Amino acid sequence: MKATKVFTMIDDIVKKIEKSDDIKSSDGEKMIVQLKELGHIYRDIEIPEDNMAVYDALKQKGEWLKSQFSAKKSSDKINKEINHYIRLLKASLADFRKESGKLIEFHRMFVLLCLLFLTLAPRLYGPLMSAMLIIPVFGALRGIRDRRRTGIYLSAIIIPLALVTGINWVKAGPGLFSVLGAVVAVFAIFMIYKIYKIKDMFV
Repeated sequence: MKATKVFTMIDDIVKKIEKSDDIKSSDGEKMIVQLKELGHIYRDIEIPEDNMAVYDALKQKGEWLKSQFSAKKSSDKINKEINHYIRLLKASLADFRKESGKLIEFHRMFVLLCLLFLTLAPRLYGPLMSAMLIIPVFGALRGIRDRRRTGIYLSAIIIPLALVTGINWVKAGPGLFSVLGAVVAVFAIFMIYKIYKIKDMFV
């Protein structure tokens, strides 16, 4: 089925933003541009039967968001809610397009990168520093699994650290860990590209 109701919802929210006195014009313009782009996409997209729960959640969230314009919310509050809805709209596209497998693939690749990274890190930064890295690594893994922004933010920190670690091992000279460092560096660069490709799947 077509996403007619969500498309109409997006159009209604755009009109609410245009009429609102609580949203700064610069903020409103940015949000309107994003919503109109998403509106064009949702106008033509087909909703698979097995994703109707996601579709219904978008409708409910949109109805709730429209009600917030008349609830005397602060500018910061309503901006936050609109931006959250925009992220929901973007993330849901991955479900409707059957692209969520890309996230599973990224999660598995990130696990492998972290294992390699944590193997190399103690010999450069010491055991205490390496132990401290375990917390953000597990936070990133959980965030990626749950499709939270914290997952993509933490992975965007850990992957460059893995890249630097790999490069430092390459600079250290010939040896097994130097070869492993080269592998990690190349892998990390590829993962940076993968982050860019899946960034809109997170809410």
